[in-house]
Amino acid sequence: SRRIELGEPLARIGVFRLAADRWLVDVNLHHVIADDWSCSVFFDELAALYDNRPLPPLAGQFAEYVQASRGRPAGETLRRRFAGYPGPFELPTDRPRPAAPTGNGAVLGLELDEDAAAGIAAAARRHGVSRFMIALAAVHLVLSRYAERDDLALGVPVAGRGRPGTDDLIGYFVTMTLARINPAPDATVTDLLRHVREVCLE
Repeated sequence: SRRIELGEPLARIGVFRLAADRWLVDVNLHHVIADDWSCSVFFDELAALYDNRPLPPLAGQFAEYVQASRGRPAGETLRRRFAGYPGPFELPTDRPRPAAPTGNGAVLGLELDEDAAAGIAAAARRHGVSRFMIALAAVHLVLSRYAERDDLALGVPVAGRGRPGTDDLIGYFVTMTLARINPAPDATVTDLLRHVREVCLE
């Protein structure tokens, strides 16, 4: 696969014959038209059609979701959520930050072993939170130590499929939102997880 350039079709599918009884289907979808969830929907539908199974009727279209989203008054909610917020926080860095962002950087991968993953899942069940909420609380703990304050706003991705009928649609539903995490100064881990849960479900 090669990247899709501006002006090219946003979906590209190629079928390659590898042998008399072996084929390869290459699907290249630009992220502007399909999120990860959509890819699962696409391949489930492709498998159904390959097996000659009918597809269920759709409850709506992505364009309808976009139109409905435009009418949502988010400003008042954000104003209430961020009333009194102290503003951006600075983190110590090993190099001076450039005046203009360059996008240069690296990605550090981390893979948890089975015991650690099982421990996190057990803790999530015990506290009535998701594993994502535990991860968000952990990120907050680390950043709050470096930022030397507890009141932080962290960007988090949201699936955006809360409306009925969106589970089976293909489109880019993911959006970024700000989660303001501001636990009490004497909060325990249990208190922090409860607070993060409230913020995520707000």
